[in-house]
Amino acid sequence: MAPLRPSWRRRSPAILVALSWLVLLFAGPARAQDLVLYSAPHPALSTDKVPVLVPFVGVPSSASVFGVDNAFHFHEQNLPVNNSPEIRWGSFFAAVRFYMNRGRSTDISGSRVMLIHQSSGSIPMAVEHSRSMVAMYTSSVEHSLPGPQTELLAGVVSSSNSADVLGLTGSGSTDRSVFLGTLSHSSLTPLSHDVPSIDGPAMAVPGVGRSFYLAWLRHLLHISHQGSGYSTGPTLNFSGAVVQMAATRVKSPASTCSDAADVVLIQDNRVLSVLVCHGVAPTESLVEMLLPSGLPLAGVRILAAPASTMNQGVSPFYLVFPQAPDPRDRLWEITIPVEDLVWRRVLLPPRVVQVADMQLGRFALHSAPAPWRLMDRTNTVLLEPGDMGCQLDESIVCDTADQVTGAPGGWLCAPGQVESPYVSSRHLCAGCADGRFLKRSRSELPFSLSSHLCQVCAQGGCRTCDEHHCLVCQEGLLPEPSGPGGDTVCVSSCSAGFVPAAGVCRPDASPPLPASLRIVGPEKMPGLASGDSITAIGETWLLLSDQDPRPVIPATNTGPAIGALIFTEQQKVYFMPTGQIGNPMKPPLKEVNLLAQPLSSPVIASAELGPFLSEGKWLYVVVMSDRSGSVSQAWLSCTGAQGPCKADSPAVAQSYVQSPCFALRRLGVDSIVLYTMSDGVYLLRANASSKSLARSRIDAREVLRLPASSAAGARSELADWFLWSDLTGGATASPVVFVNSGDSRSQSLLRRFLPGANVPGVPHVPVLLARGRDDLAPELVFSQTTGADWTVLRVPGDMLPGGRSVDVPFSRHVLGRLPEALGPDSGSTPAVHFQGVALPAGGVRYPSALLLLARTFVGVSMLHCPDGGAGVCVLQPATFVSLLGEDRIPTDAAIWSPAMALDASGLLGPDQLLYMMAFNPSTGPRSILLRVSCPEGTYGLYCDPCDDACLTCRGPGPGDCKTCRHRLPSEPEVCRAACPAGLYPDHEGMCICHSSCNACPPDSFGNYLCIECVTGHVPDVNAGEPGRCFACDASCGECSRPGDPKACTSCPPTRWLLDGACYEQCPEGTRLDVGNNVCQPCGLNCLLCSMEGVCDACVERHFAAGDGSCAVCDGSCVDCTDGISCTACRPGLVFLGTDAQVPSLCGSSCLPGQFVGAGRCAECDASCELCAGSAAACQVCADGFRWAGRPAAGATGTCVPCASGCASCTADKCLTCEAGLFLASDGTCVSTCPAGAWPNGESCQPCDISCATCTGGGGADQCTGCEEGLDFVESAPGVGACVSGCDEGQYRDPDARTCLPCDAACATCNGPTDKDCWRCRKAILQDGDCVQACAASYVAVAGRCLPCHASCAQCMGVRSTECVPACPSELLALPTGASPTRCVPACPAGYHTTASGCSPCGSHCASCPASAASCAQCERGWLLASPECVSSCPGGSLPLGNVCATCHGTCATCYGPGDNNCLSCSPDAPFMVGGRCHAACPAGTHEVLGACLPCHSTCAACEESGDDRCTACSGDRALLGGECLLGCPAGFFAENNVCTQCGPSCATCDRPGSCTGCAPGRLLQPDGLCAVGCPAGWTECAASAGCVQCPDHCRACLSQGPPCEATCTACEAGYVLSSGQCATSCPAGAFLSRESGTCQQCASACRTCVESADRCTGCAMGVLLPGEGTCVSACPGASAPVDGACLGCPAGCEQCRAGPGQPGCELQQDGQLACPEATSCSRCMAGLLLQGDTCVAACRKDHYADVAANPPACLPCHSGCVSGCTGPEPADCDQLPRPTASRVGLAVGLSVGLLLLLVLLILAVLCLVRRHNRRAMLAKDLAAHDADATMLNTIVELALPGAILVSVDLDFRPVNEQLGAGTQASVYAAQAVGTGIMARLGCPDVVALNAMTVRYAAPEVIGAFQRGVPLEPELLFAGDIYSAAVMLNECLTRAAVWPGKDLQGIVAAVMAGGRPDMSALPAAGPFAAAGDLIQAAWQDDPARRPSAAALRQRCAGLFVAAGGLGSDSGP
Repeated sequence: MAPLRPSWRRRSPAILVALSWLVLLFAGPARAQDLVLYSAPHPALSTDKVPVLVPFVGVPSSASVFGVDNAFHFHEQNLPVNNSPEIRWGSFFAAVRFYMNRGRSTDISGSRVMLIHQSSGSIPMAVEHSRSMVAMYTSSVEHSLPGPQTELLAGVVSSSNSADVLGLTGSGSTDRSVFLGTLSHSSLTPLSHDVPSIDGPAMAVPGVGRSFYLAWLRHLLHISHQGSGYSTGPTLNFSGAVVQMAATRVKSPASTCSDAADVVLIQDNRVLSVLVCHGVAPTESLVEMLLPSGLPLAGVRILAAPASTMNQGVSPFYLVFPQAPDPRDRLWEITIPVEDLVWRRVLLPPRVVQVADMQLGRFALHSAPAPWRLMDRTNTVLLEPGDMGCQLDESIVCDTADQVTGAPGGWLCAPGQVESPYVSSRHLCAGCADGRFLKRSRSELPFSLSSHLCQVCAQGGCRTCDEHHCLVCQEGLLPEPSGPGGDTVCVSSCSAGFVPAAGVCRPDASPPLPASLRIVGPEKMPGLASGDSITAIGETWLLLSDQDPRPVIPATNTGPAIGALIFTEQQKVYFMPTGQIGNPMKPPLKEVNLLAQPLSSPVIASAELGPFLSEGKWLYVVVMSDRSGSVSQAWLSCTGAQGPCKADSPAVAQSYVQSPCFALRRLGVDSIVLYTMSDGVYLLRANASSKSLARSRIDAREVLRLPASSAAGARSELADWFLWSDLTGGATASPVVFVNSGDSRSQSLLRRFLPGANVPGVPHVPVLLARGRDDLAPELVFSQTTGADWTVLRVPGDMLPGGRSVDVPFSRHVLGRLPEALGPDSGSTPAVHFQGVALPAGGVRYPSALLLLARTFVGVSMLHCPDGGAGVCVLQPATFVSLLGEDRIPTDAAIWSPAMALDASGLLGPDQLLYMMAFNPSTGPRSILLRVSCPEGTYGLYCDPCDDACLTCRGPGPGDCKTCRHRLPSEPEVCRAACPAGLYPDHEGMCICHSSCNACPPDSFGNYLCIECVTGHVPDVNAGEPGRCFACDASCGECSRPGDPKACTSCPPTRWLLDGACYEQCPEGTRLDVGNNVCQPCGLNCLLCSMEGVCDACVERHFAAGDGSCAVCDGSCVDCTDGISCTACRPGLVFLGTDAQVPSLCGSSCLPGQFVGAGRCAECDASCELCAGSAAACQVCADGFRWAGRPAAGATGTCVPCASGCASCTADKCLTCEAGLFLASDGTCVSTCPAGAWPNGESCQPCDISCATCTGGGGADQCTGCEEGLDFVESAPGVGACVSGCDEGQYRDPDARTCLPCDAACATCNGPTDKDCWRCRKAILQDGDCVQACAASYVAVAGRCLPCHASCAQCMGVRSTECVPACPSELLALPTGASPTRCVPACPAGYHTTASGCSPCGSHCASCPASAASCAQCERGWLLASPECVSSCPGGSLPLGNVCATCHGTCATCYGPGDNNCLSCSPDAPFMVGGRCHAACPAGTHEVLGACLPCHSTCAACEESGDDRCTACSGDRALLGGECLLGCPAGFFAENNVCTQCGPSCATCDRPGSCTGCAPGRLLQPDGLCAVGCPAGWTECAASAGCVQCPDHCRACLSQGPPCEATCTACEAGYVLSSGQCATSCPAGAFLSRESGTCQQCASACRTCVESADRCTGCAMGVLLPGEGTCVSACPGASAPVDGACLGCPAGCEQCRAGPGQPGCELQQDGQLACPEATSCSRCMAGLLLQGDTCVAACRKDHYADVAANPPACLPCHSGCVSGCTGPEPADCDQLPRPTASRVGLAVGLSVGLLLLLVLLILAVLCLVRRHNRRAMLAKDLAAHDADATMLNTIVELALPGAILVSVDLDFRPVNEQLGAGTQASVYAAQAVGTGIMARLGCPDVVALNAMTVRYAAPEVIGAFQRGVPLEPELLFAGDIYSAAVMLNECLTRAAVWPGKDLQGIVAAVMAGGRPDMSALPAAGPFAAAGDLIQAAWQDDPARRPSAAALRQRCAGLFVAAGGLGSDSGP
C-alpha cells in the first residue's frame, strides 16, 4: 500500500487511465469463500427485550437491559472452562449481576442514554442527554447544554468518574458549531478546541483514548485531546458524502498503532474506504473498494469492534445491507489479511429474518482474548464453523455454502439424534430421538465410543425404550405388557385380558395390590423430660454407644439413615434407632451430647453431611435451623485411622445465615437443601478444609441429585447433575458444577427437562423411587396435584435410555382422586409433601412407594415391578386415609417432616408392607402403617389368585378352597367355576333362574330354559340366551321385541301410544285420545289441535281460516296471516312494499325506480331512474343527472347532477335543457334566448345575419330589430326584414348615405370588405368568412354555416335529432342504427346499451341490460314472464310479486314453484303426499283405495300396516322376518338393511363368507371362515381370536399387542430380518449382523455400512475410504472423490481426477462395494510420464519426454515430424519435416484469446476516456495516447474468461485466413464447431478470433499448447493474472517485453523460468511497489498468484497513490 497524505498530487494521466483500466478489469474486491454462520441453540440471554452488548478490553462483553424500573440491568458472562469446554449451546450471560439506577425522577421519555465503555470493569459509563440537557445517568444533577438545539454525537471516558462528550449546537443543518465538554456527576465543563463549523449531516464515533472521529458531507476530521483541550488533524476530503463510519482495528493492531484506529467509511457513491491507522499522525494508507451495485445503501450499517476495546490483534468488520434483494447478500465480512480488502458473504441461518438490529460483541469462546461474534435481535449468538465444530461433531449436520439443511439455525442433529446439552462435550446431539434408545454398555458415557448408536425401538408408538420394553408411549397410547415374552408395547386401548389402571394397561388377572393406610396413633417417645416436647426429628447416620453420650462419627453415610436425632423444646437432643419405629415397648431415648451450647431457640429442622477426612481428622457437620430463622452449623471431629470414631467433644454451633426455612434435607455426601417458601431453595456445600458451608440459590420447589455414573448406567461426563422443579412447574436438569459456580450455561437448561409438562401455577415435585437393586436406575417421577387429582409424570430411567438431558420423554398418570381439598400453602411451608419410601417387605415386585403427606390426609402409591428388576415398573392407583381429630394439622401450621420408615422387614407383620413415622410440631410424631388386605380369591402378601372354583383359598390349587365360587342347590358341597347354561349365580354363588325369569326348568339335554318372563320383559329368540328374558325399552309398558322403543304394544299410564312408540306428549299433528291411551291425527295441514279436533295452529305456509281449517298462503310467502300478504318471504324473495308498516306480498324483483334492499324493496336515489343493489347504484341516471364515470354494459354506477337547468349532459357540457329552457351557444340553459338568437324548442339558433333580433324561424323576414343603418320593412305586425335600400351587391355607406359595391366575394353585404358579407358568391358564409364548405360540427342552412346541436359531431340540421352519420365517441346513438339520429350520454330506461348505441327493449320493458330481447324488469303494472312482459301470468304458472313463476311439472295447480307446493296433481303423478305428487306411493307408504297411507314407523317400505309387515328398512334397522330390528342377532349380518344368515362356520359375521367371530376353540381364518389353528404363513392373534398374515418372506412370525401386527422372527432363505420384516437386503443405514442374522443400525458416521456398524459403504458426511470403510473429511493422496467415495488413482499415478463419465462405486449383492480406479491422471509418480490421462514409462513414438514440464509429460512432436522426436521443434525430429508455416501464434492465441465481457469493457473504456478527456491534459503527445489506447485495447481483450468457459481446441476450427496483424496481436478467422457453442456465445458459425502474441502467455498456457491438450479450467484465471502483469509491466516501463526474442526464444525463456525485464520499473514514487505485484503474478505455481480481486485492489492502491483521489479530483 502506498502512503496517503491529506491532499494528493496529480500523477501521469496516461498511467492513471491504464491503472484505472486494470482496476475495472478486475472489478470488485477480493472475494473469499462464503462464511456460513450458525445460530446457537439457546439465546445468549433469556429475556423478551433486546439487550445492548457493552464491550470491554479483551474480556467478554456484558449485556445491558433497560428495565421498566428505569434501571439498567447488567449481565456478565460466566463460563468457567474447567467446568466444561462446551460453549456451543449459546447461554453466555448469567442472571443479573449489577444494577444501575437512575438518579433522577424526572420524565425520561424525551431523553436518550449513551453507554460509554470503559477500559476496565464490567459496567459502562451511562450518559443521559436530550437536546437541552446532559447528566450522568446515576447523578441527581442535570446540566444545561450550550443551546436548546444541541445534538450529542459521541462520548469517551476521560477519568473513572467523568466523560468527554462531543456534540453540535445550532438549529437546522448548516453552520453548526462543535461543542466539547467534560461531564461529571457535579459539572459540565466546556473544553477548548479548534474544530471548524459544520455544514450538513454529521456523525461522530469514539477513537482511541480521548479522541473522536467526526465526519460530515465529504469530510473527515480526527479530534484528539491535547493539554487542556482538543485539537484537530488535517481534514480529509472524499469523492462522496459519508453515510456510515466506524473506528476499529481491521488492519492495525494496538501494538503498532497505539493512538489511532482504522477508520471505515461508506460514501454515498458506493465507495468503501478504510483509512489505516488514521489519527494524529498521517494516515498510513488508504484501502478502497467499490460496493457492488446490487446492494442498496438504504439502511446500510457497519458492525465493527470499537478500537478502544482492542488491545490485542485485529478483527474483521461487517457490512449490513437490510434491503438487499437476495437475503444471502444482507451481511458481508471484511478483512485486510495483507494489503487488500478481502470480503466474503456471510450466510445467515434461515431463522435470522431481520439484520437491522444485529450486534457485535465479545463472547467467551475457547480463544483469548474473547473473540468478536454477532448476535441477532432474538439475542442468539451466531457461531462460526470453527465454533460450531461442524467438522468434528458427528452428531450434527451443518449448512455449507453449497448445501443447506433447511434447519432454522443452519444446522440440525444427525438422523435419529436430538439435542442433549452437556452430556458430551464433543456432541451437541448426544441424545436419541423419539422412538429410539441409546445402545451402549451401561458403564460407557453416551457416544464416548463410535459403536454407540441410537437404535430404533422395536415397539410402534414408543417415545423411548430399552432393548425389550417401551418405557414411554406416545400421547394417546397406553403401555401394556402384551408383547413377545411379556415385553411392554403401546396400544390405543387395552387388549382383551388387560384393564386400564393409573394410565397403564394392567393384566386383568393381576389387579393392583389392595393396600391400605392406617394411622396407628402417636409414636411413643419414652425418656423425654417431664414437660418437654419434640420440635424436630431428623435422619442421622451418627451412632451412640450404650454408656457414652458423645456421638460416634460413622465411616460412611451412603446407606439409609440408622436412626433419628430428636430435638426438643428444652434444647435437648436424643437418639432413637430406626429399628424402634412403631415399637410400643421401645426403651427410653438416649440423650446425645451434640452441642457445647444450645442454640438461641429450639431446632425445627436438621440435616447432616460427612464424614470428611481432613488433616488426619474425621469431620462431620450437623446443620440446624431454629425457630428464630437462624441456620447454624455444628462441626464434630474425631481422630482415627478410619471410622467410625467418637467425637472428641461436643460441637460449637456457629450461626451460618439468617434465612427462615421450613426444612433441611441431605442431598448426597456433601450437599444439603435448605427450603424456604418465598425465596426458593439454597444448596449448601460443605468445605471440610475450612469447616464452612457455601451456598447457591435455585428458584426451585424440590431438588434431586442424579449421579453422573452408577451401576445403573453413565449419564454424563460432567459428574453429577441436579434436577429440580421450580415454582412455575418447570423442570430443570443441570450439572452440579454449573449450579455451584453460577455458570451462565445453566440458563440454556432452565425448564427444558420436561417441556410442556407443567400446569401453570401447579409445581410438580421430583421424587426418586428405588427399584430394589443397585444396578437398576431409580424410577424418576414428578408428583403434583392438579385440581382434585394426584398426578405423576413418569420419567423411566431419567436421562439413561436416550442420553437426553432436555425434552426427556415422560408419560402422565393420574394416581387417584384426592379425598378432600388440600388447602393453600401456609406462610412457612407448602400444603403437601411428597417423598419416596423403600418397602422392606415388598421385595423386587414392590420395592418402593410414593408417599403424599397433607395436613388432613395421607396417600400412597406403590411401585409395581411385575418382572422384578427385568421389566417395566408402574405406579399403582393411590390409596388414601383421612386424618381425624388431633392428627389433623392446622391450616397455618407447618407441614409434615419427611417420614422415617422402619428399616427391617423382619419386624413387620405378615400383612404389613411399611411402618413409618411422620412428625409435625402441631401433632407430634405419628405412626403410619401400610398393609395389604387381599380380596377374596387371592392369598398371600402379593394377593396371588386362587383357583377359579374357589371364592377364598389357602393356596393355588382347587383343593385349597375355603369357600366355593358357585354351587348347585342339588350339590352344595361341589365347588364350580361357573353355573350351568341357563342358570345364574345369586349373591351367595348359588346357581338359580335369572332374575328376569319366573320359571326355568331343564330340558332333556340338561339346558335350563326360561318359560315365563316377569312383567316388562320378553324372550329374545335371536339373543342365544334361552335361559333369560330381556327388558322392553324403558318407554314401553309391554312390547313385542326387547329394547326397541318402536316395538311397544302398550304404554305406561303417563305415556301415549303412536305407531309402536310411547310418547310423554303426543307429537305435533296429533291429539290425545284419553280413552284409548293413544295419539290420534289432527285435521289436514293442522299442526296443533284440541282433543276435540279443532285446529289451533297450521303447518308451514298455511294460515287458519275462519272456519277452523287451514288455508294455503300466497306462493311468495313462507308464513302469512291471510291470503293477500306475507309475514315472512320465501328464500330469495323480499317484501314488495317499501313501507314496513304496510303488509305486502313478496317477490324477487321490485318496481322500476326501486331496488331489492335488506328484506324489502326500497326507492332509488333521486339521481337514478333505475338502480340495483343500493339506492345510489344507478342503472339509468334520472333527468338532470349524468354518469360520474360511465359503467360497463349492464353494470351500475354513480350519477352526479348536471348544471342547473340541464336535463342531460356530459362531464363538460349540457346537451338538453329542462322543459321551458333552451340551450344557449355558451352551453347554458336559459329561459330566453339572447339578442340575435331565437328558440327552436330545444336550443337558441342565430337570427338571419341581417337581423339584430328576430323571432320564429330565423329567416331574413323574421327580424324584429335591425342594426344601425338598416331600415325595418314590416311584413307582419312586429315582424319584417332589415334592408339597406341599395341594389343587390351594394351596401349603404352610413356616412355618405350612398350605395357602394360589396366585396367581390359577397353576393350581398353590409360593408366594403369580405368580412361584411351577408351572402357569398359561390360560397357559404361561416362566422363572417366565405368558405367552400362548413367546418366540422357545422351545417349549411340558407347559405350560411350554423353550428350543429351540442350532441352532434356532424349533422344535417341544427336539432338534436339530426346528428349524422354517427355520434361522438363519448355519446350513444338513440336508437342504434338510425340516421339521422339522436346522440345521448347514456341510454334511458327501456333501452339496452350496446357499443353501437341504444336498442329499445321489448314492449313495456323498463330494463333489459343483458340484451334487448330479454327483459329484466317490467314497467309498473306488468308481470315478467321471461323474456316478455305480460298483463297476466300464463297457464301453469303463478305470479310471485312482479314475476310469473312456473309450477313444478308434477303439479296441475300450485301455490308456489316448489315440488311440495302442489294443490292438485297431474295425471302422470296422481298420488299426493305432503303437497308432492308422485306416480306411485313413495317409500314409507302403501296404497289403500287410491290413497297413500303411512307404514309403521320402523319400516322404510311395507305391504300393509303393522310392525311385522315391513318389506324394507332404513337407518340403523335391518329386516328380519318382516320386522325392522335395531340390530341383527348373532349369526346374522346386516347387508343393505337386511339381516342375512352367516355361514355355518361363523359365530358372527359382517358379510357373506366373512366371519367376525368364531366359536370357542376356533380362529378366524384368512379366507374369512373359522377353523382350528392358522394356515402356513399366518400366526394366531390372541387379542382378536384370529389369524394375521406374516410379512412377506417370513419363515416364522409372532403378533404383538391389540393391533396384532405380525413381526417376523425368521426369514426364508435369501432374505434377512430387519425390524420385524424380511427383505432382500438391509435398508440404508443398517447392516446384516453375522452373529444375530438380523439387520442392525449403522454407526452415526455411516450412511450405509456392511458387516459391522462402523464399516461404512457410504458416509453421512465427508467422503468414504472404500478399502478401510471409514469416513474422512477429504480424500488422501493418490485418490480422487467420486460420488462420495475416494477412488484410487491408476498405477503409477500420484494425482488424479474424475474424468468425463467416470463411474463410481457400485453396491454388490452382498453389501460390499466394488470401486473402480479414477480414470484421469493429472500427475505421475517419479520416473513416469503423463501420456494424456495415463502414466507411462516411455512415450509413444510421436511424442517426446519433457521431464522439465510441470508435470513431467509426453508432449507431441512437431506436426511435421515423420517419425519420432526429441523435442517440440522441427530440428528435434528424427527426420526433418517439410517446410511449413508456423501456426504457434494462432494456437497460443486460440488458447487464451477467446475472452468475455468485451462489449461491457469497451463501454467502460469509453466512460473512462471521457473522464480522462475532462482532466485538462490536452498538451500530451498524441502518440502517447495512441500507445495507451493500444495497451488498453489489449487489456480489454484479455477480459476474464471464467463466466463461460470454452475450449478453443474443441469448440473452434481455425480457417486458413489471417484477417489482420499488429504489434500486439493477430486476428484469425475460425469456425465454431463445438456442441451448442454458437447458442451459448451468441456468435455466427465463422468468427474473428484475436490471437495475442506469445509474449503474454503464462507457462501453463505454453505447456498446454506443447502437450496438445486444452488448458485446465481451473488455470484459466491464473493465466489471465500472469498476462495482466505482463501488460502492467509494459504500461509502466513504456517498452515491449522480450525485446529481440522470437517466438521460440520467448517459449524457451518462459519454460526455463525466465520473466520479462523489470529493471525499467520505477524505483521510487507511487509505483515503487508495482514490481512486487508483478513478481507475485509471475510465479511458477498458478495457485500462488494473486486473485483477480487482490490484483484489482493493488492496482487501486497504485491509482490512489498516483493522485487518483483528492479534494479537487472531481466526480
